[in-house]
Amino acid sequence: MIQTEKLYRTIVEMYPSLAEQDITFDLQYSDEYKAWAIDLRQANHHLKSYISTTEAEGLISGQPCESLAMQFDMLAHAID
Repeated sequence: MIQTEKLYRTIVEMYPSLAEQDITFDLQYSDEYKAWAIDLRQANHHLKSYISTTEAEGLISGQPCESLAMQFDMLAHAID
């Protein structure tokens, strides 16, 4: 099983634009959905997203996650 802290650090390192755009997030594994739940926040906006265990393993291995990047963009552009 992937360690939460390792996945969190990987996302922060792979997507430095999160900090630049003041996007914060919480991360936890959802037993209900068998996926990683990512709660994204920017100002008064909130977006909850899920990535599969396979996608999370890919991130740990250095592979970008397109669906997650799209969620980041959606939140960032909702503010503009």
